[in-house]
Amino acid sequence: NGRIQLTKKWQINYTAQVDLKERAIDRQEFRISRDLHCWTMNFRWAPNPSFSSYRLEIRVNASALRDLKVTKTNSGGRPF
Repeated sequence: NGRIQLTKKWQINYTAQVDLKERAIDRQEFRISRDLHCWTMNFRWAPNPSFSSYRLEIRVNASALRDLKVTKTNSGGRPF
């Protein structure tokens, strides 16, 4: 696991599972977050050998409007 705080508003997380027997990355995932003042953008990308996916979400920060969001996903795709 790793996390980088590029600025106050940008954050990048990386997670990986390694198969030590096969000496290969079994699963990995990147997460990028950005505070857009009244909104928050979250992007998740999993470029895995057998299954790749991504999810982009932009969400309102105000608690009264928490359900207001825009989401784009692609899952079940072939590896990149």
